[in-house]
Amino acid sequence: PGHLTLINTIAWTGFIFWSILRLASDHGIRNLLLLSLFLSLALLAGNTHNFFYLMIAAALYGSFLFVSLAANGQPKEALAFAGAGAGALIIALGLCAVQIVPAFEFSRLSARQHASYEFCSTFSFTPESLLTFLMPEFFGNSYHTPYWGRFSSWEMCAYTGIVPLALACFSFAGIRTDPQKSSRIFFGFCAVLFLVLALG
Repeated sequence: PGHLTLINTIAWTGFIFWSILRLASDHGIRNLLLLSLFLSLALLAGNTHNFFYLMIAAALYGSFLFVSLAANGQPKEALAFAGAGAGALIIALGLCAVQIVPAFEFSRLSARQHASYEFCSTFSFTPESLLTFLMPEFFGNSYHTPYWGRFSSWEMCAYTGIVPLALACFSFAGIRTDPQKSSRIFFGFCAVLFLVLALG
């Protein structure tokens, strides 16, 4: 059950990025509320640390679009986009206050309130687990073959399939001649950044 909240939170990533992109092109109330809705659903999904990472990614993407608008000679549009994004976040927090406020109050009673960095970084993704991008059961599993890797097999396996991995690599083909190569570079940077964060 604990891992279900991971999926429930991560599932909203694409919708959040899509709504941020829509908000960058049209700062109207409709897109603002759409972003607020997806942010609220991700927060209410129940996995706080994945929502935190998702907010880092969303902030980076929003900053990238803000700079792109400003660099293209649209400073007013960039400021309007930033204001709309901040408004969407405030509305989302307001919608989720019924869950956030009690959770914050009870967090003072948590056994992890004074947890050290060493404890918090436990179960970080291990460097050798990068092999599981290609071979999900290289270290075995907990069901059919003995698991000999570190921590637990289901948390150290990064396998999403060969096709998604191939498409991710293929997305950088022809990047030099692509007029929108800045977007590819940005997402490549994000992939490296979050891999480093996953490694603890």
